[in-house]
Amino acid sequence: FAMHQFARHTLDSLEFTRIAEEVAKLCFCEGGKGHVERMLPASDPLMIETALQETLEMREIIEFEEAIPLEQVEKVEAPVGKIKVVGSILDPEQLKRVADFQKIIVALHQYRRNKETKYPRVSNYLGQLKPLHDLILRIDQAIDPTGEIKDSASPRLRKIRNDKVHARAVILDRLQRIIGGKAHRADRLDDVVTMRDGRYVIPIPDSEYNPRESVVHDRSKSGATLYVEPTEAIELNNKLKQLHMEEAQEIERILLELSDLARTHSTEIERNWELYGRLDFLHAKGAFAVRTDGVMPVLRREPVVSLQAAYHPLLLLSAKRKQDVVSLSLELGIDRNIIIVTGPNTGGKTVALKTVGLSVLMAQAGMLISADAKSELGVFDQVFADIGDEQSIELSLSTFSSHISRITAAIAACDERSLVLFDEIGVGTDPKEGAA
Repeated sequence: FAMHQFARHTLDSLEFTRIAEEVAKLCFCEGGKGHVERMLPASDPLMIETALQETLEMREIIEFEEAIPLEQVEKVEAPVGKIKVVGSILDPEQLKRVADFQKIIVALHQYRRNKETKYPRVSNYLGQLKPLHDLILRIDQAIDPTGEIKDSASPRLRKIRNDKVHARAVILDRLQRIIGGKAHRADRLDDVVTMRDGRYVIPIPDSEYNPRESVVHDRSKSGATLYVEPTEAIELNNKLKQLHMEEAQEIERILLELSDLARTHSTEIERNWELYGRLDFLHAKGAFAVRTDGVMPVLRREPVVSLQAAYHPLLLLSAKRKQDVVSLSLELGIDRNIIIVTGPNTGGKTVALKTVGLSVLMAQAGMLISADAKSELGVFDQVFADIGDEQSIELSLSTFSSHISRITAAIAACDERSLVLFDEIGVGTDPKEGAA
């Protein structure tokens, strides 16, 4: 792609930029949107032909096959970038994101079956995907759908958690017995075992506190109630705290193990993401073609335009019915190299110019055009457009001066393989001077 050949001004004037925005809305992931942002017209006939064929295949898949399993996915570049650092640990949510993405890859890889002959280009992308079943299985064994580590993540973790359940039950039983021993008091507090600083405690009146029998962990706002840990529960709480630490260490070990496994597949995951973005991009172009009745024109090497029943795609998107939009048929570069369009205001002259220019830009960017399939388009090395009010405050140019500067620049740079579109030459000044 050569940006200087198709200047940003031309892309904006002919509404190619708006087309790209509409295509981006149809993408499922940031990778696809990135391809749309970088989408520019090419001037290599082979590259254009390949891009058009890819888009045509995807349009036919959308129209005639079961839905391709593309889904909204979060970025996986961040986790992949992190796991490339030896010793780094992905958190459960990041690992789950990688596994969920890989499940889509598995579905896409399976979708390829029986489509290699009919859709060879799209199938080629699908065939390059790496499913990584072992990584998915291991992550699913360890992490549940909410992002929590499962008991089944390792035998040791299961034992630690079972020991925690038992230790907690012992502590609660012991503390309930202590509370129960005070039940004869008329002014007893609620029989509540609670936690302070990660340790189970019970409430007692300030007047009953004995430093030899318990350790204070908190005091109520009124100061009348203390939350204490009885000495006979200290060892039990210590044991539970130790189990908490062992659990955290085992979870960290499991996450490191899973991260190391993902690290061995980081190249494949990264490549899968690139391919997914490419497929998403093709799908968005195909979906846009479905919405705008896009077809693949006959591609010719020489710079010619032969549009049959062509429509401006943005008008088709905004119209309630296709019948409400007027089509355009036009030939340029075959029997004539110049066409002058005249007519009243609101007669469609500017739309006609934009339809011609936009059809050329879209086709050379690998997008299907809204026209009859008999339409023919050649490859232009450059496209110039001067359309609309181009007054520039920054350059101290009036509307007329701005138009003239665009026109002179186009005339100086164009050649026999250029498409030049001028809308209302001489506008923005006195009609007599403008006519000259």
